[in-house]
Amino acid sequence: MSDQLPTVWPREPHTEAKHTILITYLQAWSAILARQSKKVSQQHRELRFIDAFAGPGVYSKGEPGSPVLAIDAMLRQEPPLPVPVRCSFIEKDPARFASLRSQVAQKEARVAQSPNLVIDELARGDCVEVLEKMLDQCQEQGETFGPALVFLDQFGYSDVPMTLISRIMQHRLCEVYSYLDYAGLNRFLSDGCKDAARNAAFGTDDWRQALQLPTDKRRTFLLGLYKRSLQKYARVKFVWSFAMSDRTGRPIYWLFFCTNNIRGLEEMKKAMCRVDDSGMFRFSDADDPDQLGLLPSFDDNWLSRHLQEKFRGQVHKVVDVKTHVLSDTPCCNYANVLQQLKRSGRVRPVDGNKKISFTRDLDREVEFVDLEPREDFSELLFE
Repeated sequence: MSDQLPTVWPREPHTEAKHTILITYLQAWSAILARQSKKVSQQHRELRFIDAFAGPGVYSKGEPGSPVLAIDAMLRQEPPLPVPVRCSFIEKDPARFASLRSQVAQKEARVAQSPNLVIDELARGDCVEVLEKMLDQCQEQGETFGPALVFLDQFGYSDVPMTLISRIMQHRLCEVYSYLDYAGLNRFLSDGCKDAARNAAFGTDDWRQALQLPTDKRRTFLLGLYKRSLQKYARVKFVWSFAMSDRTGRPIYWLFFCTNNIRGLEEMKKAMCRVDDSGMFRFSDADDPDQLGLLPSFDDNWLSRHLQEKFRGQVHKVVDVKTHVLSDTPCCNYANVLQQLKRSGRVRPVDGNKKISFTRDLDREVEFVDLEPREDFSELLFE
């Protein structure tokens, strides 16, 4: 996508899917963290949701943009949140900013009556400058920036430097949901005028190695490099990425979710799986990184086979298997699959420390049930 668009433009199908993921996760995230923020610390009396490239708030056929979707989601949240979500919307373009202000103004009366959210004065300006100022203010006042979910939906690949993500992720309970335009990045990779922008985006000039690679290898290399950069330079513990594709199956951009908590990763993947029947999401299998697979093909049966092939004859803690499933596969339904394997005799408990042994018998039939009692969300997530 290029930022040569008019003030208001048509909404593309993959944009709708991207927003569905965002709002589904935002609803779960706000409900869980609002309860925990009230219990864990008196300092965290509210949550932050920041849409750093808010846009005009509406599309050409009247469909709501991400800021309006977020507001509506918080207004619908039931039961009422014990602490509110403070929404901050940032937009640089003057015409889009004026449209955004008009769209948000239509919600003011309902927002004023809701305990679920507070809307900051809209910020017209550059994403990096505004967010850096917000982070500086927290630092000067000795406050933490989180809990915060920051949506960095840039148009291309050069508006969000790695240093900004790093500053955000230094704060406890902060997460980033971001966009990277692979098609644009690849198209202009040899344009020397954009070298500085690519260096800032990746936090390194190692992207230059992709110049000598064929297209399929280049895509894999750049995706891997950006994920490694998020882990190395932004110190993100868990990075989940997936490709959005056009109608022909050609990858057009990547979405990245950055979190330091495994349960946050689990909830984001659940949100993503709720729209995986669109056929737009693809996963690059760790065993064959050049092969992008449609997410619906990675079902519970696939995960069962994958775990047996990877771990047969080995003993592992349940938490380690869970982490592998959530961080290295497109799946999230690890508990049911482990119970399936347990009932079929392919997996068995070893001792009281929640270790499991994977058997070598690969031919037995399997069923699905729950391995462990599921802990309450409010007690588990982000603690």
